[in-house]
Amino acid sequence: MNCPARSLIRNRNRPACPSRSISPWAAAIYDDARARGKDHPHAVRITARAWTYVIWRCWHDGTAYDPAKYNALRANLARSTPPGPSTAPDLR
Repeated sequence: MNCPARSLIRNRNRPACPSRSISPWAAAIYDDARARGKDHPHAVRITARAWTYVIWRCWHDGTAYDPAKYNALRANLARSTPPGPSTAPDLR
């Protein structure tokens, strides 16, 4: 049986790597993963998982992705959390 979702799952990591150059939060998640000692493929998977949550939320809410809205959320989270090794939300 050929499942259409299987192709999506198999290819979900592809856009995660180039997204680091256009999305500051994606770059922060990738850099944080690398700082924690993850190798490149694992850091890309962590970034892809974060994108999966963002895409799911947009689909569930019926809204388009708005980077300004997400960046404002990250700024609020950074202000409300104590300083530590990373201000990126843990999306694992």
